[in-house]
Amino acid sequence: MKELRLPWTGTPLEFFALHPVFRLDEFEAAYENMGRASKSATRILAWHVKEGRLLNVSRGLYVRADDFDPWLLASKLADDVVISHDGALSFHRVTGLGHRISFTTSSRTSRVVFNEVIYQPLRIPAPRIGGILERKRSGQPLFVTSLELTFVDCLALLERAPPPEELIVHYGQRAKSLDHRAMIQHALGFDSPLLVSRLAYFFICARVGLDGPDKHLLETHGAQRPAYFLRTARSEEDRFIRRCNLIVPPDLLRFWPGTG
Repeated sequence: MKELRLPWTGTPLEFFALHPVFRLDEFEAAYENMGRASKSATRILAWHVKEGRLLNVSRGLYVRADDFDPWLLASKLADDVVISHDGALSFHRVTGLGHRISFTTSSRTSRVVFNEVIYQPLRIPAPRIGGILERKRSGQPLFVTSLELTFVDCLALLERAPPPEELIVHYGQRAKSLDHRAMIQHALGFDSPLLVSRLAYFFICARVGLDGPDKHLLETHGAQRPAYFLRTARSEEDRFIRRCNLIVPPDLLRFWPGTG
């Protein structure tokens, strides 16, 4: 069913004021509702870009030059964007805005670099469901993973996360408020014993109390033989943690109970 649009009776400048980030098709619809020909919308936008009011981020995507929301910008890069990984951590104010905002999408989408931030897509087979939060920024909706999903996603793909020793601190500061069963269930969906063991390590370091069934899930789905927490970074100072079947680097080892 085609989306019903409310008639827009304002001016282009008023539209920009209410939409610090917008796509060409959104402006064309509003411009047509102003009683003007939508085919001239591109020419009008080009004029405002020349005047310095707007910036053309990529084909068909514009931001207001004086103020825009980087997470809202990311949400406009494809139809089914979900802000994730480092992007979700910064959105939830776990971390500050760094030099990258990751997002998932089922569309073929190229990365965009704008205002010293890399907007990095992670293509997935189908739109994500479950654990996705709808939020509004500047009155416009966007979708972002919950903190539970975000921490697990980061453990699954460390390249899209802060260093593990920073991630474990951020997790520990928020562990009491998180749904750990939801985290376990999400981790099981990856079919990765290493991920489950990494999650178990984080739980133990944060002194998270789990019930019997949850502990059993971690034990039976985690690594069944010694595995490196960091597969690409090994040293003679790594230590084997039998309880998780993990070989852990020194920077993470200091968080293990009774260490240090």
